[in-house]
Amino acid sequence: MKKIIGAASQSNHHDSEHWMNVSDLMAGLMMVFLFISIALMRSALIERDKIKEVAVAYQGNQVAIYESLMAEFKDDLDKWDAEIDKDSLAFRFKSPDILFASGKSNLTNSFQVILSDFFQDSFPH
Repeated sequence: MKKIIGAASQSNHHDSEHWMNVSDLMAGLMMVFLFISIALMRSALIERDKIKEVAVAYQGNQVAIYESLMAEFKDDLDKWDAEIDKDSLAFRFKSPDILFASGKSNLTNSFQVILSDFFQDSFPH
């Protein structure tokens, strides 16, 4: 009987040492994954900050361009019956009848004058 109990006791001791080694390896592996995840999070945060800086700079440039366009064309926009879209910085003419004659593909004389005036203001010689 002692041989059986003694054998079982030694077997339990050997199994516990085995599981201690495995648990130490698992703890070490968990630390490796922890450090990898921290490194990846840090690089993601740095990338996010760079993207945020670019977005802020883009928005600042767009506002500056809009303000410059408004300063340059503030007197002409009412005369041309036009507006500048703040989001896309596009010129929009509010009166479609000023652009083209009905059913025609040629510009009207008044719109040719507006375009000539626009390009002279935009690109002086």
